[in-house]
Amino acid sequence: MEQPVVYTEEYVGKLPVKECNDPLVNLLDYCPDIILELDKDNTVDGIPKGVCYVRREVAIRLARAQGDLSKYGYSLVIDGGYRSEKLQKAIWDKYYNLLHEKHPEWSDEKLLEEINKFVSPVGPGYIGSHCTGGAVDISLRKNGENAPLGGEPEDEEEITERASLKYENLSLEEKENREILTRTMRRHGFNPYPLEIWHWSYGDPYWSAYTGNVTKYGSIKSIEDARERGLLKEKMSFADFLSYSLNELIYKSLGQRMFYKLHDSLFGP
Repeated sequence: MEQPVVYTEEYVGKLPVKECNDPLVNLLDYCPDIILELDKDNTVDGIPKGVCYVRREVAIRLARAQGDLSKYGYSLVIDGGYRSEKLQKAIWDKYYNLLHEKHPEWSDEKLLEEINKFVSPVGPGYIGSHCTGGAVDISLRKNGENAPLGGEPEDEEEITERASLKYENLSLEEKENREILTRTMRRHGFNPYPLEIWHWSYGDPYWSAYTGNVTKYGSIKSIEDARERGLLKEKMSFADFLSYSLNELIYKSLGQRMFYKLHDSLFGP
């Protein structure tokens, strides 16, 4: 099987960031139909239970993707959105301990290489996708039932090659679910991480590496950091609601293809 191109964390961390100051918003304000099944560690960040923060443009595009998927009986399930650098480090440490225990024969170099394929490190020169607010982990439901993508690890399990976008030994159901998810997410400007079918991003350094567009979102260290920088909208204001409603009216009037073409020509991808 042909292996997908995977950019290293070092390469991605060196890409220039042109922060656009798109704020973190509560995803459910923009798409109440999306299902949240957030990691239990999410509360480490001081985020209220049942709240998922993502950048505003990410929320808007996810809402449109959900609208498309609902026509076929599918629902997006969000398993993770914004993470603080503290939480990202905790997840990295947890996966480090898991792989270190399962593969004591690996050298330190091999161990770090395998960890960094699936969990972004935190520190100078690194920008974790989830720490930008531009990435989400996604699963699917169809008519209320789990719609498997194949390769999703259970808790305390190692991520395997089954999670790769190019893995082929899948059931017909898994292939169909992957195809509709991939087609829908790409249609709305998201890019997948090649080794994880569930990880999709927009505006972050990985999206930049794979699309050639300038990185729009840099790291936000914490929710408090977002507040101090004016990058947090905890509630949708009436003005935000009017702006969003008008934007979506234009989107529906022009159609998806024409709207994005016009949007990108005016504001960039």
